[in-house]
Amino acid sequence: MKKVIRAWFITILALKIIAEATGAIHFQQGIKTLLLAGLAFVAFEFLLKPVLKLLLLPINLLTLGLLRWVINVAGFYLVSVFIPGFSISAYYFPGINRQGLIIAPVQFSLFTTFILLSFLFNLAVSTINWILKK
Repeated sequence: MKKVIRAWFITILALKIIAEATGAIHFQQGIKTLLLAGLAFVAFEFLLKPVLKLLLLPINLLTLGLLRWVINVAGFYLVSVFIPGFSISAYYFPGINRQGLIIAPVQFSLFTTFILLSFLFNLAVSTINWILKK
């Protein structure tokens, strides 16, 4: 039970950080939706993800582990479908122009936004786990 509560806390924190950083994740009813989305992600993590990893193991081995992001994209999609008030919109990166470093603005489609959010979610959860381990 302690492991599930810890994963729920970390997931909620990661979702809030990503929502603030990108603006692509929206919680219509505030903290209630955030808590439900975190619970849905934890349920996906502990119930559905191991089954999908086992079923797709040969493909995961061939792609050298890149399939786990696809599984997380499916998780984001399922949570956005089943949790009312949790939505993901297309992300617009405004670009950077600082001291000679120029990165052009980019408009991501909804699918590439799901991929980007999956990557950022993995990064945030790994970083939070690393910080809490110390």
